[in-house]
Amino acid sequence: MKCANVVRQLSFVLIAVILLAAAPLGLAQQPPGRGNAGRGLGPGAGGPGAAGPGPVNAYAYAECGPANLPAVHLVVVTGPVPATVPASTPQPSVKLVLNTSVDRLSELQSITVSADAGKGGPNALALSCPVVGECVAALSGTIAIQRRAEDGALTGTYQATWPGAPQRMGRFTAAWRESGKKCG
Repeated sequence: MKCANVVRQLSFVLIAVILLAAAPLGLAQQPPGRGNAGRGLGPGAGGPGAAGPGPVNAYAYAECGPANLPAVHLVVVTGPVPATVPASTPQPSVKLVLNTSVDRLSELQSITVSADAGKGGPNALALSCPVVGECVAALSGTIAIQRRAEDGALTGTYQATWPGAPQRMGRFTAAWRESGKKCG
């Protein structure tokens, strides 16, 4: 009888250890900024680099948008920042598509995120790209580019709301990557 109780207690301890060890792994698979409704832009509020300007946690590049007009793609990643523009968006990530040229970013205080911005116009599209599955467009939000460094790096913030999910927000420092795209 005593032996059965000891085995049962050890089983519970083993299960608890496994669950506690697995919990951080689940968080690493979520796109940056996941589940931060109501929080400010402090540490931990938006994935890597959420504490503000500091380590690079994103990359940006020029792309051609709808009607062959210039657009800036900015991808916030949870892993290492690629040295060049990859063929497809890394997952998990948050991809921000700004329907403007990189030269016009300094003129804009804030860019509105809308789900239909993929069709063009002055707004931006925010896509949440999970580990598995398709990227999903945010319903609303804002993006602010606060600084463009001499090397082209962009520093700023984003906040967006996706269908069926709380608002997510984060800060980024995006290294500029040459894409070779010429639009227009």
